[in-house]
Amino acid sequence: MTTKLRGSRLEAEVDRSRADGNWRRLSELLHAMKSKHSGMEDMVELVEAELVLETFLEQQGEVLRPRRDHANGLRDAEILLNETVDRRSEGTVLEAHLLLAKLHYACARYTEALKDIENSGMESANTPFRTLRALRLVAEVYAIKGFCLEAMENDDKAHDKMKALFCYEKAAELAILYVGEIEKNIVGG
Repeated sequence: MTTKLRGSRLEAEVDRSRADGNWRRLSELLHAMKSKHSGMEDMVELVEAELVLETFLEQQGEVLRPRRDHANGLRDAEILLNETVDRRSEGTVLEAHLLLAKLHYACARYTEALKDIENSGMESANTPFRTLRALRLVAEVYAIKGFCLEAMENDDKAHDKMKALFCYEKAAELAILYVGEIEKNIVGG
C-alpha cells in the first residue's frame, strides 16, 4: 500500500506510527518520506534504521537476549545510524545515538552502548521531548544503561549496582510519563 501524504500530515503519521510501534505502517510511509519534497528528507535514514532495528528485535521474541551474532542482522541499521550521527542534524542526532545504544546492547557490545548513551547527551538534556517516540526511547535507553552496567565486569560492583538501580528508577519514571502521555492522547482524541 502506498501513501500520498506530504508535509505535516506525513510527519504526524510517521510520529504516530513510531510512537505506537506500528512498524508495518512505518514501512509503508518510508516510501513517501523518500520522495522529493516530502519535508522529511532529514529523517529518512533514522526511520529506516529504526525500522530495521525494531523489526529485527521483534523477531527475537518477547525477551531480548543480547548476542554478538545479532550484529549480522543489524549491520544495515548500524550503517544508517552512523550516517545520521555523522550528518549531525539537530532533530535526529539524539535519537540516532539512542538507537545505536539499543543496537549495540542487542549485539552484547555493552561498552559501545554506554559510549553511545554518553554521546547522546540524554542525561544532560534539559529540553522537552520532541515526540512521544523520543520519550519512550530515552526510557528504554535508561534501562539499557542499567543492563549494561550490570553485565560488565568492573572492580566497583557496589557502585555499578547503585548506578544501575538509578537507571532503572529513571526508566520507570519516564515509562510512567510516557503512559500518561499516551492516555492523554487517547482521551484527547
